[in-house]
Formats: sequence, structure tokens, C-alpha cells
Amino acid sequence: MSVDCSVDEKFLSIFVKDTGKGIPVKVLDKVFDRFSDVDKHLSGGNEGLGLGLSIARSYARMMGGDVEAHSVEGRGSVFTVMIPIQPPRDVRKKT
Repeated sequence: MSVDCSVDEKFLSIFVKDTGKGIPVKVLDKVFDRFSDVDKHLSGGNEGLGLGLSIARSYARMMGGDVEAHSVEGRGSVFTVMIPIQPPRDVRKKT
């Protein structure tokens, strides 16, 4: 797994990449559903409640951003968290 980030004029983007099994296209959107059983489908067990990505996406969207997932079976996945940024404010008082 690796984590990287980039900043442009509008967003801080955080990329979480893995080289695991990947997620089949037919269930990729389901990873954002609350209590999704995608992990069970992929791993054969239940490793969590299925809330992490739905909570992350909800918070990102509340701030005007988003979370996206891209995956290729057999090659891994990339999750991108995009958070809007604002330019620094000039905190000096103008006289």
C-alpha cells in the first residue's frame, strides 16, 4: 500500500493505492454503501462493518469534495479523497 497527495488550485487530493486483488467492476460502487458486504465477497470473511468508506465519502461531500474508487481485478485499487482548499487569508490588518 502507498499513500500520496497532490494539490492544485481547488483541491487537496490524497491517493491510497494497493496492489491487492482489486475489486470487480460490478461491485465497485457498492464499497461506498453502508454495511456493504463487498469485503465478505472478496475475502471470504467479514473484516469490518462496512462503514469506513461511506463515512469518509459523506464527510468529504459535506466539505464540497468527494471520494472515488478505481480498481482493476488482479492489479489493485486506488481510492482518491478530494478535499477543497481555500487560499490562505491575509491575516494582517489593513490600516
